Amino acid sequence: MSEENPHPRPVAYKIAYAQPRDSARDAACPAMEAFLADQARYLDDVWADLVEHGLPRYREVFLALARDTAAVEIAAGRQPAYYKPDDEGFRNPALSPSLPADLRRRWVEWAALHADLVRVNPRLELATMLRDLGYTYILSPWPMAMEDQLLAWVDRGERLPLPIDDRDDIIDDAFYERLRALRRATGGWIWQAGDGRLVFRRVPPG
Repeated sequence: MSEENPHPRPVAYKIAYAQPRDSARDAACPAMEAFLADQARYLDDVWADLVEHGLPRYREVFLALARDTAAVEIAAGRQPAYYKPDDEGFRNPALSPSLPADLRRRWVEWAALHADLVRVNPRLELATMLRDLGYTYILSPWPMAMEDQLLAWVDRGERLPLPIDDRDDIIDDAFYERLRALRRATGGWIWQAGDGRLVFRRVPPG
């Protein structure tokens, strides 16, 4: 994998389903209005420091998909929480039997769009790999309180010994070298703030 930002072919956005927001309709539904506010706030917090390329269009597509999914849940008497753009676990709407097939299909399509977003945003790819380290280490979506140790390990230039337990055996040479490439490409590292946000900071090579 190249260390440079590869800028692959333009994403073929599937925005036929991203219908314009009906503000009057949403305002008439307090549950939807509350959901949209929470969803937009969450998405902006997650991507603020990580997405440098393509943010407006991806944000538009994801919020439209989240809104349409929430409409199904609200109509069924449920108040949805915000959706995560990279959720691959049991909360992934693509796996929900309560959603119609077309919505599940759109969530599958979103996963491909998100993969493209990661490919053109080195900071987001770095955060994704750190998330994977959190899962293999402590079954957590982030390697909490280990950011400094992981940074020192990456800057050291030698994979072994590992600074954390690798329960899922994901930290092979290719994984480690990709982390090092992203560290160089971004010129920094990512920490989790006290409020849960991911914060990128520029850090000279160690």
